[in-house]
Amino acid sequence: VAYTDPRGFLVRGASHRRGDQSEDISGRLSLLFEPSDAFTANVKGFMSRKRGEPVPRQMWRCYGANGRPQPQLGQSNASEDCTINKTYTQYSAPEIWLPTWPDAGDGTQRLDVDTELLIGNMTYDTGPVSINSITAYYNSRATQFLDSGSGTLYGFEPQNYRAFSQEFRVATDLGGAFDAVLGGYFQDTRLAHQLANRFSPSQADPATGRYYSLDKQSRINGKTRSAFIEGIL
Repeated sequence: VAYTDPRGFLVRGASHRRGDQSEDISGRLSLLFEPSDAFTANVKGFMSRKRGEPVPRQMWRCYGANGRPQPQLGQSNASEDCTINKTYTQYSAPEIWLPTWPDAGDGTQRLDVDTELLIGNMTYDTGPVSINSITAYYNSRATQFLDSGSGTLYGFEPQNYRAFSQEFRVATDLGGAFDAVLGGYFQDTRLAHQLANRFSPSQADPATGRYYSLDKQSRINGKTRSAFIEGIL
């Protein structure tokens, strides 16, 4: 098991503001089961949890040809001097935006990642014939809600990925001139991704009440099946 909770500061002039902080915990577990000489089972698992909390901070943004600042997409922040080598500030989202935004929480910028992995490997070996089964499951959930434009350009981006696989393998060891390996493999994957972003400082959409400009949802599902056989001379 590993646990980290780093904290830091971003400095602007004589003021100090707390910068990104991230709480991370992860762990691994391995179990070995051998009830007889012929049968062996090994189960391994891994999990991790990340909770990132970007708070109001300064980011390098202003640049341009011949030292001229570039115009900012969206609404400029009047408290910032947007010239070369200056900064702009990121903020949490206003409460009035949050009810229609999917999973915006309290509007605080964040990055959350959860991962789980489980693998089971079982073998039954009689000598002349061995049977092997490998089962794996992977699940990942990532969510970020970030401001990238002085309190006007917010983005919500969750992504869920899941994968399951199963393999069976039979191998012979007959002690003669010929042996064989045969088996099959199956995999099922599912990916769901969403973008709910705000691109301009406009008011709420009168039809939907939303304060974000884009809501794009994507899904990809896939299945893989294969069979194999190998002869050994």
